[in-house]
Amino acid sequence: MRIRFLGRCEILLATGERADTIIAQPKRLALLAYLAASMSHGPRTRDRLVALFWPELDDATARHALRQALYHLRQALGADVVLSQGDFVELAPNVDCDVQEFERVLAQGRAETALELYVGEFLDGFHASDVSAEFSQWLDDERQRLRNAAIEGALQSATAAEQHGDLPRVDRLLRRVAELAPFDERVLRRRLEVLERSSDRASAVLLFDQFADRLRRELDVDPSPETRALAARLRTANEPIEIRRHATVRHNELSEGRPIVAGKLPVPSKARRPYVAWLSAAGFAAAAIVLAVKGAARDPQPVLAVGGISDRTGMDSLRLGLTMRGLLASELLRIRDLAVLSEGRLLEFRLPTDALNEQHALTEAARRAGATDIIEGTLYRLRRDSLRLDLRRVSLANNLLRGSVTVIGRDPFAMAAEAVERLGERMAREVLPNAVAGVSTQSLSARRLYQEGLQAFYALDFTGALRLFESALSDDSTFAMAALHASRAALWRNDYSRRAELLRHAVRAVSHASDRERLIILADWAEARNDTTWRAVAETLAVRYPAEPDGAYALGRALLWRGDFVRARQLLLDAAARDSAALVLRSGSAWCRACDALYAAITADLLADSLGSAESIARKWLKIDSTSAGAFGALAEVLQRQGKIQEALSAAQLSWRHIPGGIDDAELRAKLAIRAGDYASADGILTRRAADLRPDVQAEALWWQMVSLRQQGRMQEALGIARRFRIATQQRQGANAALRSSSHQQRSLIDVGRVTEATALGDSMLSVQHTDSAHFAGEEWAGGVARYRSWTMLHLAESVAASGDTVRLRRLADSLEVTGRVSAFGRDQLAHYHVRGLLFLARGDTAAALRVLRAAIYSPTGGYTRTNYVLGRVLTARGQATAAITVLEPALRGDLQASNLYVTRTELHEALGEAYAKAGERIQARDAFRRVAAAWAGGDLPYRSRAARAARLARY
Repeated sequence: MRIRFLGRCEILLATGERADTIIAQPKRLALLAYLAASMSHGPRTRDRLVALFWPELDDATARHALRQALYHLRQALGADVVLSQGDFVELAPNVDCDVQEFERVLAQGRAETALELYVGEFLDGFHASDVSAEFSQWLDDERQRLRNAAIEGALQSATAAEQHGDLPRVDRLLRRVAELAPFDERVLRRRLEVLERSSDRASAVLLFDQFADRLRRELDVDPSPETRALAARLRTANEPIEIRRHATVRHNELSEGRPIVAGKLPVPSKARRPYVAWLSAAGFAAAAIVLAVKGAARDPQPVLAVGGISDRTGMDSLRLGLTMRGLLASELLRIRDLAVLSEGRLLEFRLPTDALNEQHALTEAARRAGATDIIEGTLYRLRRDSLRLDLRRVSLANNLLRGSVTVIGRDPFAMAAEAVERLGERMAREVLPNAVAGVSTQSLSARRLYQEGLQAFYALDFTGALRLFESALSDDSTFAMAALHASRAALWRNDYSRRAELLRHAVRAVSHASDRERLIILADWAEARNDTTWRAVAETLAVRYPAEPDGAYALGRALLWRGDFVRARQLLLDAAARDSAALVLRSGSAWCRACDALYAAITADLLADSLGSAESIARKWLKIDSTSAGAFGALAEVLQRQGKIQEALSAAQLSWRHIPGGIDDAELRAKLAIRAGDYASADGILTRRAADLRPDVQAEALWWQMVSLRQQGRMQEALGIARRFRIATQQRQGANAALRSSSHQQRSLIDVGRVTEATALGDSMLSVQHTDSAHFAGEEWAGGVARYRSWTMLHLAESVAASGDTVRLRRLADSLEVTGRVSAFGRDQLAHYHVRGLLFLARGDTAAALRVLRAAIYSPTGGYTRTNYVLGRVLTARGQATAAITVLEPALRGDLQASNLYVTRTELHEALGEAYAKAGERIQARDAFRRVAAAWAGGDLPYRSRAARAARLARY
């Protein structure tokens, strides 16, 4: 029997007949497709199939529906095609499925054969309305996976063919890839390079023009600077010499100020006209000189900033100078291949001490930010309500005037556009149409309010900034960048619901922003929703706009979230390096992107268990800015992870010294005492704070009391505190919030053996929404929902595993795998491996358990460190004590209320003691067992018994 699902849907029986009755039934076809695509992964469980295809039915009804569907498949396809054994269902191995054949030949390196099989998308155009969202997600993922496999296989074969000089085969493969990925510039550049090597530059130029036209028409964006640079090189090499010389003459006449009729080239005399066919060596040399002059005449990649625009109109209340400055900064983005510093970028580098001298402050800020030239100007009011704008372009290297323009008009928007067109002409650069201008609004008052909001934002007045941005939105609801910055101000004020509302507003208005601003908005939107598109959007931003740090910063954060700590660290350090001058200027009085980037880079090192590197970054940061609260705070976190408790406390206190009003350090002292094993001191501090009448202080103290008591094995007391915490949370935030924050209580119930109660609590936590706010509801917040559900299912699986229910544990693993894919958080995507590890251990298959438990580790220090604990115990039991140590030690360097919350440090020390002993490291084993004995000496009876055992082991 042959099944074809790639591009077309066709089922041919062994008799040669077509099974069209199956194709006419969407759900049965979906079931068959799922079984066929999964053939190489083994049989599927009935529980899994029920959850995917009949999610709305109760278990008994859904299982009956599955039996009926399988019966009809056997009737149509043959009794020996669909096999079932107990709880497992699969297709017979002799079924010929094009998906399996495609993957097989691709694995053999036969990319062209695979491409012949890949005639279209998997189940192209298919949709079933009454299946689960998980199946729809699986179908989308499968389509994307197979398409990517076809593309990558073809690219690898193209590379091999290119190494053998087989350019026709390379071109043939790349053409097919271009059909599968029509907007992939990586593929386009390779095709252009192949055509260049084949000396067919004319075809390469034509191919680029067609691609750029399609990109602008369908996506409203331009090709990346890298692609445009390659096309420009090809175009220059392909132009007739005569055209190139005419272009140079035109440029020289423009630079000399002589008028030229638009659309016409000045034609030189016949005596001097070169003919390509008769060029001598001298002619070629002359052409080369002309091209050299042309290159020298044009600015080598200038970086422009807009400085002060003096307002001499007498209309101070309108602040036209400030408004014109923003309009010019936006309009300058229309000049092709020109780097322009944004308004926000300039404000990052502005010194507070220069506030009284606007022009000087902006000029110095532009110089520090790396600008080569600055645009300055003056606005005058003429009779008949007209305005005159005089602009000057000044070199920041030597303060020499490089050109000037004057524009007269009544509409500031039109004046800014005309001024930029004239500046573009003076610079001999193409000026794109108005449609691609930057921050867009047709309201002068909205523009003024937006720029005043930026000034407040960068001065850390987030409340004032939010008010100004929202006022700008009231004037012009389509002002996308005002909505974006308002959402950022709301985030700094911890108003998450308002942030979500404003971000949604920005996305609705995104068509009114430039390409760069659009990508920034979409990156923020994806991050806020924990959406899997976050990395792709951030990567596009970083590639297209490498001159500013927004892209590197956004991509670094996305990779950090995903779990690629090494690349994230490098990108974040690059973003900080571009703002290194800004770091010197920070005194806590202005927002600092470089500071945020450094803090995130330190976080990447902490998650990668590179504490030495993290400390190095923090100390270098302090050398640059010795008053940075952020640097001291980061150093304090690194030091406490290293066990340097007193140094960490000192660094934290220095951090707070630079925060207005300071901070009460009692909570930090308690946390450091817990990490040091000084539980008596921690409990004394926390008991006093738990009696505080302030609800927030009391709730925080109760939380840390649970942490401390669990480290000591006092699980019954921890359960009592957990109930108090839940009541306090319910009084402050409601019943659902209290239920969502019950993971501490759930873990404690498992620890005391009340597994049934823990499972019931986990089911209740899974049944509530991840937030009570209406702003986080709906399909668009699927990533946020997936993050909550993944984390909750992971804890639920712990209690299910403790109860020995392997059937439900398998179902949870499958559900967690599907849910985790929807989250952008790397830990969620790997969580199902932990559950499968518990399942394999329950079945006694430790080899399989080891394999999947290793795959479950997102971070050695900041993942779900119960994975480290379980994996370490298994490795020790199998005689791999040294490997166990490398897994267990990093878990102790995790965050006390994150990674170390669900496995206690005492449990980790106990497991390490056993691993050290088996590895022959007697001193380390003794110290670990002494810690266990001291911590659990006053615990519940089971823990006191383990403490006594640890004390004996410490002696021997």
